[in-house]
Amino acid sequence: TLNDGYNAIQVGYGNVSPKSLTQPQLGHLQKSNIQPLKYLKEFRVSDPNNFNVGQVLNVESFVAGQLINVTGKSIGKGFSGLQKRHNFARGPMTHGSKNHRAPGSIGMGTSPGRVLPGKKMAGQ
Repeated sequence: TLNDGYNAIQVGYGNVSPKSLTQPQLGHLQKSNIQPLKYLKEFRVSDPNNFNVGQVLNVESFVAGQLINVTGKSIGKGFSGLQKRHNFARGPMTHGSKNHRAPGSIGMGTSPGRVLPGKKMAGQ
């Protein structure tokens, strides 16, 4: 578009009740005579004239064997330990060991006296 300096289309999905959207969101969709949608995403395209307002995009738009770019988010795992995060082995479970899921040693002693950068540790 001329305002933003690049060409893009807005794709919406997920029909919802008009009560669940704000007035500015409803007005934006009503300007194009489109039913209330939960998600609106913008995708850059080289020529937006290939698309019409209100056009339905589905798998019939693609040709068999055509390559497409797909992005997504994986589900969050929270704060995870070393077994889940880095596939570390666990410690012995018997003979009085109390090192079941602990990380073990994290480096040398007095020299260098610090944990080296890049050490795999528990975290998010």
